[in-house]
Amino acid sequence: MCADAPSMSDVAAAKRAFASERGLEPCANDACKCDACECGARCGCETAARDAKTCEPCVEFKARKLAATARRAR
Repeated sequence: MCADAPSMSDVAAAKRAFASERGLEPCANDACKCDACECGARCGCETAARDAKTCEPCVEFKARKLAATARRAR
């Protein structure tokens, strides 16, 4: 784990807070690190399943993470 990476409990707490503020069910997928995930208990974001849908906040989250990784690699 990177030194600046949030802990799993921090991510889970952020997911719960996000969902609570919006009246949504919190994301229950441990593989999904997006704290703004809107999928709830059936989240398939960041899984290898071909038919798993990825919500828009998770798509944007992944794009930001990939861009940050690319910048660090330069």
